Amino acid sequence: MKSASLRLESFAAARTTPQPTAAELDEAYHDGHERGLAEGREASLDALTAEMARLRHGLSLLAEQEQAIRRDTLAAVTPALALIIDLLGRAGARERLLDALQAELARLVQTDGQGEVIIRCPIDMRHDIQPCLDRAGLQARLLDAQPGSPGIEITAQGGSIRLDPDRPATELRAIIDELHSED
Repeated sequence: MKSASLRLESFAAARTTPQPTAAELDEAYHDGHERGLAEGREASLDALTAEMARLRHGLSLLAEQEQAIRRDTLAAVTPALALIIDLLGRAGARERLLDALQAELARLVQTDGQGEVIIRCPIDMRHDIQPCLDRAGLQARLLDAQPGSPGIEITAQGGSIRLDPDRPATELRAIIDELHSED
């Protein structure tokens, strides 16, 4: 049998790879740095996009919750507001109407109290209007208002003013209806 011969390489001379030059090291550094920056930017943009999507979803949920709370609140409060408006509108309506009439008659006296003044009012208010005329020092012709008209209409010097006791309540109801229609 023949012995296998082993061939041994010379270990005396180490394998050498050429040493990189400073320019090659610098170029490799810049390439790695740019690649790292690009990957970092991409990762940051991906994270930012994901966070913005999460934020958009959260804001959408909050808006839906806000609308639901608003609807529930309006549904709960509207009947009470309507009742308050009705009760307060009726209570003191006559007094507010007479106060407004007194103020308008005072303005008429200040501007020119010489012309003809015509007041249209409900029949049941005539006894309340005469003291207002006396306090203002005006003479006026009292006429019946149109049937179903709760207000007072003053005509003087070619102009006309309508005092409606239901107007504030009507305007408040319109505001409440507007709140409902926004939903």
